[in-house]
Amino acid sequence: MVGNQLIKKENNMFEKKVYVGEKVIDSESLHEPGFIKVLFEDKTEEIFGEEIVKRLKSDKPLDASALRDKKITFVAEKILELLLVHNVKPSEFEFLTAVLQGSLQENIKKANDILWKKQSHERTMLDIDKILKIKGEEIPTA
Repeated sequence: MVGNQLIKKENNMFEKKVYVGEKVIDSESLHEPGFIKVLFEDKTEEIFGEEIVKRLKSDKPLDASALRDKKITFVAEKILELLLVHNVKPSEFEFLTAVLQGSLQENIKKANDILWKKQSHERTMLDIDKILKIKGEEIPTA
């Protein structure tokens, strides 16, 4: 990839396909520093960190479990490197995971409140119906 320029595959029948999971990569572009936007042949797209996208690419399709294992193994390696660099004691790990989980849940709650424009205890069935209709869905009525 050169700068922010889109790199597109040539239509060459001998070109080897590159996969992320079961999807074939059509093109990649720089999304913002440190992140790559991957466009797949099925016209969906996903944004990955530059470092992990290299690990997730393969020359053969991988099912969802195998892709998840590759991703989580990579993330676990990075977390273990941080624990080592910061000399975290094994006895502190349980507290660390509790802090991480609490922080993640709070951030998800804040994002949902912003998305819904109200806190979860204020949401009504009319709010849910409105969101579903935006997505072309409806609440089943039995």
